Amino acid sequence: MNERKDRLNLLVIEDETLVCMDLEEAVEELGHRVIDVAGHVDRALQRIATHGTSIDCVLLDANLGGHSARPIADILAERGIPYLVISGYDEPSVRRMGISGPVLAKPFNSKCIGSMLNAVARGETIAPPG
Repeated sequence: MNERKDRLNLLVIEDETLVCMDLEEAVEELGHRVIDVAGHVDRALQRIATHGTSIDCVLLDANLGGHSARPIADILAERGIPYLVISGYDEPSVRRMGISGPVLAKPFNSKCIGSMLNAVARGETIAPPG
C-alpha cells in the first residue's frame, strides 16, 4: 500500500468471540472499518480470497483453534498485505511458528493498535511501539 488512507479496511482473524468483538469495537472507535472476520484458518483464507485488494491490513491471532496461523501469514506476505499479530504467545513463540509480522500481546492495548494502524494508513511499515 503506497498511498495514504484515513480509513483502513481491516480483516480480523481471531477465534475467541469476545476478543474478536473487542477488536472490532476498538478498530471502529479508531475510525477504521472491519470488512470481515474469521475464526478458523480455512475461513480466513477464503475471506482473503474474497476481499482481495480491498484489505488494507489484517489483525491476526497466531493460533486459531489449535492451528497455526502461518498459512494465513504466508499468503498475506505474498500479497503484500500488512498484518499485526495479536496473540497470547510471546514474540519468540510466534517467531518459532514461522510468523514474522509485528506482535502485540493479549490483552491488547487500543492505543498501540491505533499507532500501528496509523503507520499503515501513512504507508509505512508497521512495528510494535517500543
